[in-house]
Amino acid sequence: MGKHKSIYGPSVDCGDYVVVTNAGHINATGRKADQILYRKHTRYPGGLKEIKYKEMMDKKYIILLSRFGITVIRKVSGMLPKNKLRERRLERLRIFDGPDMSIFQKNILRR
Repeated sequence: MGKHKSIYGPSVDCGDYVVVTNAGHINATGRKADQILYRKHTRYPGGLKEIKYKEMMDKKYIILLSRFGITVIRKVSGMLPKNKLRERRLERLRIFDGPDMSIFQKNILRR
C-alpha cells in the first residue's frame, strides 16, 4: 500500500510490487487440504460453486503442470479492500513458479 512512504494517502496508490517466488512448492499441513474451501457464485439461483484446496491443487497440477500454485495465491484478492485501487494493487502482484524472477531479479529490495 505504501504506508512506509512519506507521500502516502488513503486515496493514492503509491505502493510497491509484491513478488512471490517458488509458488510451485505450496503445501498445506495437517487436514487443511480437505478443510479449506474456495467459493464462487455465478449470481444465478443455486449457482454457488465450491472446490476444496486439494481438488484445486490436483486439477491445476494436471492442466498447468508446475503453475498450480498461482491460482491459490491469486485468491488473496479477497483480502484487499473493495475499492477502485484493488485492481491496480493486484496488477503489482507478481508470482513465479521457481526462484527465477526474470526481469525483476535486479530490481528487488529485500526487507
